Order: sequence, then structure tokens, then C-alpha cells
Amino acid sequence: MRGKFEALCLRYLREQLSEESEQTLRRALKQLKRAVDKKDEDSAFDADMNIHQTIWRLSNRELLERHLKT
Repeated sequence: MRGKFEALCLRYLREQLSEESEQTLRRALKQLKRAVDKKDEDSAFDADMNIHQTIWRLSNRELLERHLKT
């Protein structure tokens, strides 16, 4: 069920993607790449979670975001 909710968030995000939102996502992805390149598992985990939470937030669907955070 969680995967379906996140897919919905992505769909909503894509429908309203702005330059600012795209840059926010790109920064989060760069953060993950840096952590993986350094083989820093803790930072990679945090960065991965940050990407998911960023997608949820940028979807502007508060109910979905709240459900995914629990």
C-alpha cells in the first residue's frame, strides 16, 4: 500500500512540477549520490529517506504525506 501512496505522490508532483521543486529534488539526489560515493551508509540512509519525504512534501497532498510519515 505504501508504494501505491508514494506513486500517487510522484504523479501529483509531476503534474505541478516547478523549477524550484525540480531543483529541490536534484539537491536531494546529489546528497544521496555523495553519501553513496563515500560509502557512508548512515548518510546514504538519511539522504534516501530525505528524497522520499521531499517527494511527499512537494506533492502538496497533506493527507498522503501524513499517512506516509506514520
